[in-house]
Amino acid sequence: MSILREAVVNAVVHADYSQKGAPIRVSFFDDRIEIENPGILLPGLTFDDIRQGVSKLRNRFIASAFREIDFIEQRGSGILRISALSPKSLLTLCILKV
Repeated sequence: MSILREAVVNAVVHADYSQKGAPIRVSFFDDRIEIENPGILLPGLTFDDIRQGVSKLRNRFIASAFREIDFIEQRGSGILRISALSPKSLLTLCILKV
């Protein structure tokens, strides 16, 4: 799975859909791609947790559907997979920004 696909799947699965009118955005620039989704980290979850593969699902139905169609391989592996697929220069991913 490509880095872009993994990041978009992650954004869709973890978006806070209760924030009406707040879209998932994918923006393309000359030197980067930014993917934004509405919502904050769930209570008790830290950026360090995410970097270590800890996951808390906000949207279990979407995650289950994506797993059924093989868009998700293993819970909590998205950020780890993106980091593993990224060239060394991209390991300081800006996707974990508040």
